[in-house]
Amino acid sequence: MTTEQMREFALLAEKRNYIAAAKALGTTQASLSRHIMAMEDELGFGLLERNTRNVELTPLGLRFLYYAQESVRILNECRADLMNDAAFNYAPMRMKYEYIREFVAAAGSEELQKAAADLNISPSVLTKHMSSLASEIGASLFLRTRKTELSRFGKTFLPYAKELINIQDRYTEDFSGGNRTVAGEVTVLVSPLYYKAKSRELLDGFREAYPGITLNLTLCDNADISSQLLSGSCSMGLIRRDFRSKRAEGLIYYTVYCYKLAAIMMHDHPLAEADSVDFEMLRYVKLFMLPDNLHTSDIITKKCHDLGYEADLEFYDEYTSYEKIKNGEGIFLYPVSVSGAGAGTEFKFVPIEPEIDCCVDLVLRREALDGPAWEFLRYAVENSNCNT
Repeated sequence: MTTEQMREFALLAEKRNYIAAAKALGTTQASLSRHIMAMEDELGFGLLERNTRNVELTPLGLRFLYYAQESVRILNECRADLMNDAAFNYAPMRMKYEYIREFVAAAGSEELQKAAADLNISPSVLTKHMSSLASEIGASLFLRTRKTELSRFGKTFLPYAKELINIQDRYTEDFSGGNRTVAGEVTVLVSPLYYKAKSRELLDGFREAYPGITLNLTLCDNADISSQLLSGSCSMGLIRRDFRSKRAEGLIYYTVYCYKLAAIMMHDHPLAEADSVDFEMLRYVKLFMLPDNLHTSDIITKKCHDLGYEADLEFYDEYTSYEKIKNGEGIFLYPVSVSGAGAGTEFKFVPIEPEIDCCVDLVLRREALDGPAWEFLRYAVENSNCNT
């Protein structure tokens, strides 16, 4: 891995376009693409979603962007610090992390030969690597003595080198899959109360898996979630997908829960033996729905209208709806997990045909994620009940 690749990835994520990023970097699209693929090969996971018009980051790419941006910040501060010395010659600072790590080791050793032995390389190889590093920085890092005595440029560069190595160690640990000691807090916007209940298993599971992270939930509707995310006042939210509305351009969507609308009735209902029910079969049936599921009710109303009748829809809370179907007053239309529901209960869950999807998306700002936010995204994606 090189600092150049970190800078390229951070800029590509910002521009969201290979042409614009390559132009800003003064390179070619082909070269930029090769460098990004080399990063993915070295990391062992994809940074970018494939087959998309614009550059979109994977969940792992969003997390890695945090480390790339931190690296770029350190490099910029390092260059500014070095340029305070009139004798410093500007250089691109396209450094290999391997060489930076070797420099830190050599700086902490009294002799070059001992540092080379500790690094399990020959003194000549270490000397060659330090010479290459000095060329990329634009200044000699060691004085020409047998001792590993730092030049004034080397002394300036050393704390930044340690920071860069620390960044590499942190992302290596982060992506190893074993880091579960993250502490902090993350705020998630949830819409609406009904879907908050639907997502309770996910939210409670995260709290149990990450006791060191405080999970704050704020309830608001879809439009408010989108506006708050776009304004930067919050980093992520769980929303009901509304197929009537376009997705916001500045946000990223990951589907974490999928439901199919089902007709819930008692086992002795005339339609209970059907493998599925369509809206023609529901023509003379009273239908109950939750009051916050207006998007789905609009779809149902239209489907019934297309068949030449007006749907007999009434809206109640979940408890009242179940009581009404117990009394034989109608059928409760309710989204259930794609994995099935209702088995072993007093109610019969019959699929609706054609299927009506009800999905919950985890929506994020297109920016780097800190530790707690990244852990929530990772947990949500890993525990999703769908593959979209």
